[in-house]
Amino acid sequence: MATRAPDLPPWGEPPKTITYGDESLRDKLTEKLVYQAFVSERDWQAHRFYPGNKLIVKLRDEVIGEGQVILVEAMPMGRLTRHDATVSGYKEVEDLIGELRKRMPTAKKWEDTEVYKILYRWL
Repeated sequence: MATRAPDLPPWGEPPKTITYGDESLRDKLTEKLVYQAFVSERDWQAHRFYPGNKLIVKLRDEVIGEGQVILVEAMPMGRLTRHDATVSGYKEVEDLIGELRKRMPTAKKWEDTEVYKILYRWL
């Protein structure tokens, strides 16, 4: 009879992938100045990002580097701050929100759409 596999710690799981689609972030990603990403609830359900997970950071199909998840926090899109925009590679919070609204399904009131903030460090 097969035995149940032991629970793996987050750092023992296969790497998760964060894919950026905004070409304007290329320079900041290659210089490793971006260390925060946002995913939809659907993406979080599919990938289950947890602190300690290894990351593969990609810009479209190109691998930029590796990282490790430090923090995952669910929050409404309306609570994003300028700091969130800056560490995500954007100058203004409006630019970040515009990009998120383009690539994520939003509620009628986009401010209520829940996003998952993923803070990571580069390896």
